[in-house]
Amino acid sequence: MKKPNAIALAVFLGVVPLVAAGCDDDGEPANATQATDINGRTISELTIAGNDTTTLKVGTTTQLQATLRYADGTTRDISQDPGIVWNTDSPGVATVSAGGLVTGVKIGLVSITASYRGIVATERIGVID
Repeated sequence: MKKPNAIALAVFLGVVPLVAAGCDDDGEPANATQATDINGRTISELTIAGNDTTTLKVGTTTQLQATLRYADGTTRDISQDPGIVWNTDSPGVATVSAGGLVTGVKIGLVSITASYRGIVATERIGVID
């Protein structure tokens, strides 16, 4: 029986993988590389947070914040960093600006992602009436 891909499962569950890599036939990481920022500092985690990121009313906005946690425990807000890419899986439900400002468009569920140097964090938001 083939083992499930651990990274795909982690992304589905909203867990941020610390190492971006595929798996070989035995389910073991293949050619793992650890992410670093532009200064060479080792990144442990990327997280997304906001005031109330579980729901958003149609026509309103919420500001998301993307934070890097480094291996030494320090953190840095990269919400406005030119290296971060914000995205939405359903622009008809909610849009997201280059700075992480989310706007509710119509009722539904949406996943907002922040990507930085190969690390991806996801926040699910329900847009309500």
